[in-house]
Amino acid sequence: MEANKKRIFWLDIVFFLLLLAVGFYFFWKSAPEATAPDNGSVVTSTSEVSIDLPEGVTVEDLGDGNKLVKNEKDGYKVEIKNSYIIEKTPDSNLAVSSYSDNNNIKKDLFDYRVVFFTKKGNLDNIELDIKNECKKNIDCVSYSINNITKNGIAWTKIVYNGDYIGSGWPEFVTEKKGELFSLYFQYADDLFINDVLNNFSF
Repeated sequence: MEANKKRIFWLDIVFFLLLLAVGFYFFWKSAPEATAPDNGSVVTSTSEVSIDLPEGVTVEDLGDGNKLVKNEKDGYKVEIKNSYIIEKTPDSNLAVSSYSDNNNIKKDLFDYRVVFFTKKGNLDNIELDIKNECKKNIDCVSYSINNITKNGIAWTKIVYNGDYIGSGWPEFVTEKKGELFSLYFQYADDLFINDVLNNFSF
């Protein structure tokens, strides 16, 4: 009688392990394949690329520690470090961010960031436009406008000053064929700004 109980106990264990192995096999077979996102974007390395990219944006790993971000819809490209993160902002613009810890990314806690905007327009009345923009913001105390050239592109650098978050953050604007291209830098130092501007092209 005691021998039968032991044999039944061992048969139960073997049956349980067999059931577990069969269940694992079917679970493994039914798991979906890891595939690239089907949103029209070419992503060659997903470790530092947000899955959701703006329309027309492709990313190419250059194999030299950098990647090339192309916005074919708006007609520009920028070469950036592999460690930079490419994202789509809530209003569907392209953003490139630097995080101190890429393994523990928390949105809104980036070290430096640049957001790319494109819209129809020109720089004909830029000084008046900036003056009016500062007047509309009750916290805006002053502004500055400077012209610089980076990588063969003439930029207008705009900085608003006051007592608010975003004061002192530079925006670089250039125009081409009736369109304005704006690069708005947040919490960025000169090294990050120059790195982006020197590698931006049409």
